[in-house]
Amino acid sequence: MVTTPAGSLRVDRSAKTLRELALEKMREGIWNGHFKPGERLVERQLCEQLGVSRSIVREVLRHLETEGLVQTESHQGPVVASFTADQAAQIYEIRALLEGQAARRCAERATPDALNELETLNDRTQQTFRRGDFQGVRENTTAFYEALFRLAGMDMAWEVVQSLNARINRLR
Repeated sequence: MVTTPAGSLRVDRSAKTLRELALEKMREGIWNGHFKPGERLVERQLCEQLGVSRSIVREVLRHLETEGLVQTESHQGPVVASFTADQAAQIYEIRALLEGQAARRCAERATPDALNELETLNDRTQQTFRRGDFQGVRENTTAFYEALFRLAGMDMAWEVVQSLNARINRLR
């Protein structure tokens, strides 16, 4: 737990907001197939399922739309996004280009500490895979790539990859 000095105005961010928790649940619901591609997302029902207000549901739906997991269709409202095979191929192609560039730049800048960090993260991913913990594999893989992009000095590219990851996780 982070401690703040007496008299500090710093906000304790150790706890997630209700909006962040609802966003995580909706994202996971889309990824794991609870919400099917093309399924209509009715605000009232989502409020009941998530136990949150309509304003939070609206914010979550808007955020998921920016991630490409939800799309708004005329006369229907928000629905779970569907991907064509061509769109899926493009998503993977863009990510591969960015990852290749990050790997090259990271290799050029690599320090022993950086290599150790990447090796540790890769080992964790392999261990979770062997255990069949696919949620852990996703989390550890994300941590590995985040470190790769950070060590490459490509923070902006990482933001783009994160938006692609939301779509990739849906495809998986």
